[in-house]
Amino acid sequence: MGFTNHIDLSGYAVAVEISKTMTFLKDKRTEAVVINKHTNPAVFAARANQLEALKAALTTDKKSPFGGVMCTSSKTYPRDS
Repeated sequence: MGFTNHIDLSGYAVAVEISKTMTFLKDKRTEAVVINKHTNPAVFAARANQLEALKAALTTDKKSPFGGVMCTSSKTYPRDS
């Protein structure tokens, strides 16, 4: 993992803050996904569940997020259920 990838882990704090804000606002979009690439957020999205947030984030830019660090607002791994 390169130096900039370690810095990209700061995306976790961003995802958590987005999630907390949405919860505070009583919005249904309480799960956030942020993908950082070279210290910049490439994509992000907030949705009702983590898998939908990930899908939405990836539709905004199909190229930039790959090779970046994905950070989510919760500790569970997004999966189809």
